[in-house]
Amino acid sequence: MSVVAGLAVAAEKEQPTRPDLSGEWRLNQAKSDDARAVWAEAIARRRERATSEGPMGGGGPMGGGPMGGGPMGGPMGGPMGGPMGGGPMGGAPMGAMTPPSKEQMLARQLVVAEAMTPTRRLAIQQSGTEITVTSELRERTFPINGVVKDGQGDAVIKRRVEWRKDGLVLATETQALRTRQTLRLQPDGALEVQAQVEDRMFDKPVKVRRVYERARAGEAMPGSPQPDASNSSRPPAPTSLDEPPPPE
Repeated sequence: MSVVAGLAVAAEKEQPTRPDLSGEWRLNQAKSDDARAVWAEAIARRRERATSEGPMGGGGPMGGGPMGGGPMGGPMGGPMGGPMGGGPMGGAPMGAMTPPSKEQMLARQLVVAEAMTPTRRLAIQQSGTEITVTSELRERTFPINGVVKDGQGDAVIKRRVEWRKDGLVLATETQALRTRQTLRLQPDGALEVQAQVEDRMFDKPVKVRRVYERARAGEAMPGSPQPDASNSSRPPAPTSLDEPPPPE
């Protein structure tokens, strides 16, 4: 065997074995966090901090416009969204005097809803190069270790899916807002989704844990997925942030 061939075989052997997330999954509400309560607590902390810091603090006039849920929430960008609640929550980067555009605010709404709003059903198809996630109303395919950009102009949303030690991670970013959803298999065979939102308006990341169990054989997923419209230049209409997230 040549040196080159030997190195190729060694490199192939060193490739880690990835868990197979493929299958149909249903949300176990009893084992999952209450997104409504988690989000309400984060908003309460933000308001307390804004009050103590005064009008120039993180929640004051520099905070920008409202940032709500929108209909695109759920792991990996599935639907089942809705208003995430909480009142005004910024759009412009720290120190910027120009208020965020409508497109920027809508992009932030979308990113938060994707991470924080639970999808009740998931169907996952996984290969070595891409992963396809189907929820009640939407289907999306992501390249592994690739970047997908949605939106236009100053409201671009960047998404990257990659394997890390702690699982399959979808990292999403728009302006100063970042979210991360980590999917991993548990020893009992359940699928755990750890979602978090990082934004300068919060003193720490807002985290929600969801647990999915494999659907029973023959248990069909309700509804039909709609074509992926994430590249549309017209994001969904904003919803009021004074409402809490939808019930799980």
